[in-house]
Amino acid sequence: SKYGTDPSIPKASGSLRSLERGIVGEGSVIYLDIGKREGAKPGDLFIVFRDNPVVKNARTAVAEVVLLKVEDRASTALVTYSDDAISLGDVVERR
Repeated sequence: SKYGTDPSIPKASGSLRSLERGIVGEGSVIYLDIGKREGAKPGDLFIVFRDNPVVKNARTAVAEVVLLKVEDRASTALVTYSDDAISLGDVVERR
């Protein structure tokens, strides 16, 4: 599956910090609150999830991003695949 996980990679999760526009899609650059402290490094893949407003405790994968630049507490990522627009409040987890 496109959103499979690799158990050998440590879990890291966070959320979108800021967007240049209110919502973004494939090809856009986004900023995440995940950094070197969480073990992130350039090239890491993350999946963007959104909570399902209808089904409690359910979420939907809406995009995939790759980290471009990683600082201690934050990183810059490129949206490489998107099923839906990404917006503030969406969460990310390492693939």
